[in-house]
Amino acid sequence: MAAPYDITPAPNQKSLVNAILKLGWSIDPTQTVDTFRGWGYTSLSDDEKVRYQAQHPYAFTRTGSDGGTQTLRLDFPTDYGVFGKTLRRADFEWKRPGTDKVARRATVRHPGSADWRSTDYLWEILAVDGDKTTIRRRVEAFATNPELALWLAAEAKFAAKEASRVEWAEKLRIQELRDRPLPDGWGQLKSAARSVIAADGLTDTAAVVAALKSALADLEVLV
Repeated sequence: MAAPYDITPAPNQKSLVNAILKLGWSIDPTQTVDTFRGWGYTSLSDDEKVRYQAQHPYAFTRTGSDGGTQTLRLDFPTDYGVFGKTLRRADFEWKRPGTDKVARRATVRHPGSADWRSTDYLWEILAVDGDKTTIRRRVEAFATNPELALWLAAEAKFAAKEASRVEWAEKLRIQELRDRPLPDGWGQLKSAARSVIAADGLTDTAAVVAALKSALADLEVLV
């Protein structure tokens, strides 16, 4: 029978786990991970499968302010084995008291190229060290107070939408002003002005100036 994968955390992973535990989280005893190597796991007996079930080292739980259950799971993906060494994301769930229904979900992850058209407000408000804040620091900041982080992200999103609404309303107002009809005769004045601008050495300047004066005089009468 194949030996299980070694899921012992590396030093940097262990330090992150300890930091999260110090923030009031506990290892979630309900979360396990399959450490079976290779193919054939489904053909094992239930007793054999138990051998490959281990406590998930990066799954945490704690009680929310409402008495519900909050969970946080760190993701260290890899193509080989169970866990890699690079933190890619952290998934959060919040269940209300007395129910298994998830009321809130959130993910702390670096926005990918596919997300360039939208803003990840949670990622932004967790930038405790500016734009260079690592995902680890953002996860620690989130784990410190996820409820506050979610509230701040929601506020930032609302503020951005409100600013966008105000900006759009101003653009519409300006466009409406631009679309107002000009006084009669303005077209003739613009035509005469274009002739002035296009004038060169072959232009009958006297005729152009006369046309401009005439158009301007007609317009002054109207306005």
